[in-house]
Order: sequence, then C-alpha cells, then structure tokens
Amino acid sequence: MMRPPDSVAPTVLTYNTVINACARATEVPWDTLIGLFGQMRHDLVTRNTLLAACGSRGLGDEADMVFRTMNAAGVLPDIVTHAYLVETFGKLRRLSRVSDLLREMEEEGNAPELACYNVLMEAHARIGLP
Repeated sequence: MMRPPDSVAPTVLTYNTVINACARATEVPWDTLIGLFGQMRHDLVTRNTLLAACGSRGLGDEADMVFRTMNAAGVLPDIVTHAYLVETFGKLRRLSRVSDLLREMEEEGNAPELACYNVLMEAHARIGLP
C-alpha cells in the first residue's frame, strides 16, 4: 500500500485559489491577502488574482499599489490586468483613472475589450456625466 506524502508543496494554482477564496470572504483582512501573496511566486496570474480581490472589495489605492509593484518587477500587464483595474476604478467612480487606463492600454497595443468601455460608460451614466 502506498503511503501519502507528509506534505504537498503548494503551487501557483493553490495560492491563487486561496487568495481568491479569501478575497470573497470579506472578513479576511487585506493584510492577510498581502501576506499570502508575499509567500508565493509572483506571476501575472497571481497579480491579476490580487487585482480582482481589490476590485471586489473596492480597494483603489491597493489596486494601484499592486499595479505599480507589478510594473516595477517587470511583469507586463495583459488585457485581464487592465480589465480588473478598469472595473475597480469604475466602481469607485474614479473616471479619470479609467480613462487613463484605457488610453494606456491602447498605447501599449493591448486593445481594451468592449467590456472595459462599457464600464466607463456605465460609470458616467451612474453619476450623470456626459
């Protein structure tokens, strides 16, 4: 009979799943999510998972911090990265930040998905701007 291993090393998928689950549990503090993040390899998927957590919690400053550290580490953002940022700042009604992100995406050659523009239009409609 085979004996199971004493421990199994976590993978990137393991950490992403844990971060995602903790992000959904609003009673888990942001510092705990950052602590988990600090224990793992920081790839694009992991950073996008953390950005999704920022969006679901309405944490704009934290999203900016994750994005800045991502760029400083040389991890190139993708369309998913920008979509999470656009969604976060759209929810927070920081429309100038959304516009800046869309412009940045276009300049980098990452054509924003239609959903990103919809976020901007919906945010303008919610607060009554043209």
